[in-house]
Amino acid sequence: MYNPSEGAEQFVQACYIAAYGKTEPVAKVTFRLTCVFYTKNRRVVDVDNLWKLVADALQGLVWRNDSQVWDVGGTHREVDKVNPRTVVTIDRSGY
Repeated sequence: MYNPSEGAEQFVQACYIAAYGKTEPVAKVTFRLTCVFYTKNRRVVDVDNLWKLVADALQGLVWRNDSQVWDVGGTHREVDKVNPRTVVTIDRSGY
């Protein structure tokens, strides 16, 4: 697992809980996960590692296991020096 900083996974969890409250993970459902990572600079970081951080952080909140993510949508990086952030979209995939 890639962790860009100590506490990054907990930060993702806290952001999810702030937006949606503490939720029970859903079993026997598959999901589509799309992430857009707006970073401060072009520092070399693999998008798949950033995506995995989000998938791992949402385990136990959205899904029981990140193996329930069957579809990955247009996950990519952009540069936004003023407002670095991560935009996450979760849909039930229908698989």
